[in-house]
Amino acid sequence: MKKYFSYLFLSLILISCETNDVVANLGCTDPIACNYDAEAYDDDGSCTYANECIDCDGVVVDSDQDGIGDCDEVAGCTDSLACNYNPSVSDDDGSCEYALEGFDCEGNSVVDMLIINEVLYDPPAGDAGDANTDGVREANDDEFVELVNGSSSPIDLSGYMFFDADDIGATPAHIVPENTILLPGKAFVLFGGGDASSFSSDFGGALVQVCSNKPINLNNSGDFLTIQDAQGNTVLEFDVEPLSDNPDESYTRNPDITGDFVQHASAVDGVLYSPGTRVDGTSF
Repeated sequence: MKKYFSYLFLSLILISCETNDVVANLGCTDPIACNYDAEAYDDDGSCTYANECIDCDGVVVDSDQDGIGDCDEVAGCTDSLACNYNPSVSDDDGSCEYALEGFDCEGNSVVDMLIINEVLYDPPAGDAGDANTDGVREANDDEFVELVNGSSSPIDLSGYMFFDADDIGATPAHIVPENTILLPGKAFVLFGGGDASSFSSDFGGALVQVCSNKPINLNNSGDFLTIQDAQGNTVLEFDVEPLSDNPDESYTRNPDITGDFVQHASAVDGVLYSPGTRVDGTSF
């Protein structure tokens, strides 16, 4: 009996030692874990890991070192001049959007006036000069003047008169018909001649008219366009004299509405004019 109890006691001691040894070697066996234990041989499920927000040392991850943790960053537009600026954004994602020149973010004009935006007084030779798109290049007919309503209100152009330098005080080249209303931010185009019903372009949805009395006939070497309202008050003027006497293209504001006059092809390579549309061909 004594021998039996001796064996039993010895067995319990061995079992106890083996159990302690197992406990002592349990731990995290994953090398990529924050608490990896190289001496553990059996994983006990205790592994902990860094994430995109916190590293193994408990430090907030801040990849761009801007003092805002990666998980707290807000992407968007950080430019206060942009239409979609968001003051709560911490990271600019390149999404900023801006108003077109001469307009605010809601598309309202910021230029409070009627302006001359483009003038073609020397149509190019050949088919390239068919500015009114009636299928025929005719120097006087293809001349045009483009006006833009830069105000925030409709402008009644009824009775407005167009003169060149030789016609002041005489019969105007054109008198705008009654009920011609130019909406804010929209364009009006007057061609020297041609049959409007044969024009193949819609000119970006602009109001388009043809001289009612005679072509404007602006002299390339120097002339003066005058636009008067129905009461005879001079509203706008355009002086050809300082410009090229043989441009073979229009003079246009660049940017539209607010810019200085430049030869059209210098604004958009290879494009000689853009009646009724912006310099890049898009609608007003």
